Amino acid sequence: MASHLPPPPADLVKMKRVPAIFFKTEAGNEPVRDWLKKMDREDRRLIGEDI
Repeated sequence: MASHLPPPPADLVKMKRVPAIFFKTEAGNEPVRDWLKKMDREDRRLIGEDI
């Protein structure tokens, strides 16, 4: 059954933090985390929305 209610206003929708564990090499490097940190804040935010 489809809802007939409109979506809540964007300012009421809160982002939820999701803990993440990154792949770590034997040397202790975290290449995916490093890659994400090199991105612009907006790009990281968009990836977070997808997750």
